Amino acid sequence: MVQESSYRISDEGLNRATLSDGDFLKAFSACAEILGACFVFHPVKEPASRAFAMLREMDVASDWPFGDERLRMQAAELIERSGSEFPEAVSEEFV
Repeated sequence: MVQESSYRISDEGLNRATLSDGDFLKAFSACAEILGACFVFHPVKEPASRAFAMLREMDVASDWPFGDERLRMQAAELIERSGSEFPEAVSEEFV
């Protein structure tokens, strides 16, 4: 499932339906867990290092469930280029 449109929903009924959609909740939960670990924890320590490894191993351009194709491809390219910088450069920037 790839959702290319925004999940910002102003219609109350549609909002309830979206929040009751198991596929949406599963995708949202997985993304939140991965990204949360990337931003909360030191990048070279667990669980952030596992999250960064997951992102590098997956095909973000086709497997990430949110965003339009152009942005997913751009994210995949950035992840690919950043592989040589991890973990040393990021570790120095982490405060």
